[in-house]
Amino acid sequence: MENIAFINKLKNDGKSMYAISRMTGVPYTTINELANNKNDINKCSYETVSKLAAYFRCSASEITNPIQYIQNVHGTYRKIPYKWVMNNESGMEELHIKDNRKDIVLLRDDKMTQARFSREYFATTLCYIDIYLNRKEAQALLCPSAVTR
Repeated sequence: MENIAFINKLKNDGKSMYAISRMTGVPYTTINELANNKNDINKCSYETVSKLAAYFRCSASEITNPIQYIQNVHGTYRKIPYKWVMNNESGMEELHIKDNRKDIVLLRDDKMTQARFSREYFATTLCYIDIYLNRKEAQALLCPSAVTR
């Protein structure tokens, strides 16, 4: 993860990292690692982020990275492993399953918020896996030769 917001504040400030370190009490190495994307600012302590935000006269959310709450939620249902992931290219949440070693995307959703995801993801996951398995069963009954096992 790139610390874009923090780096922009740092560049716009014009002071050296050493000077900022002296003024904030945040170690120079910490500031340097954040500036060079060797550390994710979201993994810094509350105290460090608060000191830097106070120095830049902004809120902590203005120098931290956006958090993806809806990622890597996974489990198994009816012997089908599933995983919710964020597709960074499309910005959509996707429900992936593994069936016969194939990765299959069952759902793409661009309107999934954290609140909606927390409220609906489990039922949505089970429903889409049930639909997938029902279609697969129907296909096996209607066209036995077309089903790969």
